[in-house]
Amino acid sequence: MSANLLDARRLWIRTGLRVRVLGLIERFAARWRESLGTRARLAHLEQVIVRQQRFVSDAAHELRTPLTAQCVVGESVLARQAVTAAQLREAIVSMLEESKHMKRLVEGVLDLTRVSLANTIEQGASRRTVALEVSGLARDCVELLRALAEEKRQSIEVNATAAVWADADRTMARQALLNVIHNAIEHCPEGTYIQVYTLRSAKEALIGVRDNGPGIAACEQRDVFERFYRGAGASGQRGLGLGLSIAKAVLCSQGGGIELISTPGQGCCFLLTLPLAE
Repeated sequence: MSANLLDARRLWIRTGLRVRVLGLIERFAARWRESLGTRARLAHLEQVIVRQQRFVSDAAHELRTPLTAQCVVGESVLARQAVTAAQLREAIVSMLEESKHMKRLVEGVLDLTRVSLANTIEQGASRRTVALEVSGLARDCVELLRALAEEKRQSIEVNATAAVWADADRTMARQALLNVIHNAIEHCPEGTYIQVYTLRSAKEALIGVRDNGPGIAACEQRDVFERFYRGAGASGQRGLGLGLSIAKAVLCSQGGGIELISTPGQGCCFLLTLPLAE
């Protein structure tokens, strides 16, 4: 066999070996990437399960109080030898009040669960683009809650003259904004001034909900978005501690967020952000 043929054969063998080795390396790398993806998905699922377990535990704890109150009222009435119509009516009113509180709590839990589930399902998927004019949304939400503010002798107005367009689902953004405005009305005292305004930055549509109420202490500000959290300075009205956590979850599902700016004694400003529409 000539030297040229031997050299050609050696080259062919070396080339074949190189191709097979490269193929093995590529397959190993692909399997390694797949393994990393599987691990990441498993870690995410573990986090979801832990959050769900904590959520169920928190919800059960919150429901226990009104249920206990109902039992105490009912047992107290049954234990009496004679019950007047006025006493019976008072007991029924108290039990209805607890029932309404539980209904609101369950509705809040369902809202938060729905948003959390949507976030889990849509993670990694492209979000549907919907153009939303947030100045009009702000005016609509204020009008819906104006009567509630007037009951507390609060003044509420909108400063949103220019059109600002966001990329968000209207129903979701509306729920978040209503929750934030309702939170301001509920936790601020009589005579508070509340303003809802809209702005546009380079990349975001901004909605601000500002009040001149008592403000929130610095040590509590990072906790206000936690579910079932009720601050030490909360008003006497019975809240659920879910409104702001739902608002945050909803806004995050739309690619936005929410921030609190507050100085005790100088009121609060909740800044809601959404991606600008292209």
